Amino acid sequence: MTGATIFAPVLPHMIDHFSAVPHAALLAPLALVTPALLVALLSPVEGLLIDRFGRRSVLIAALAVYALACIAPFWIDDLHGIIATRAIVGMAEAGVMAASTALI
Repeated sequence: MTGATIFAPVLPHMIDHFSAVPHAALLAPLALVTPALLVALLSPVEGLLIDRFGRRSVLIAALAVYALACIAPFWIDDLHGIIATRAIVGMAEAGVMAASTALI
């Protein structure tokens, strides 16, 4: 979860950039913690998907979604959209973590 350590220094800039958005000071940090929350909540579900569809196929799909969701905020200039992509990152990260652990 190096994404959190890379993302944290950008938070003050995000708050400044989205200052016109109501509650930006509360929403910007939400973008930081959303992936970790979804990893914690969805890892058991991802484990069920791994049992159903196989480790390798879930890992490949999760890596593809992870890559797309991680790069998406580069083109998004909406705080709510960024939070949504960070939620998708958390979902994909849960799959990557569960599948890679199962493969090991």
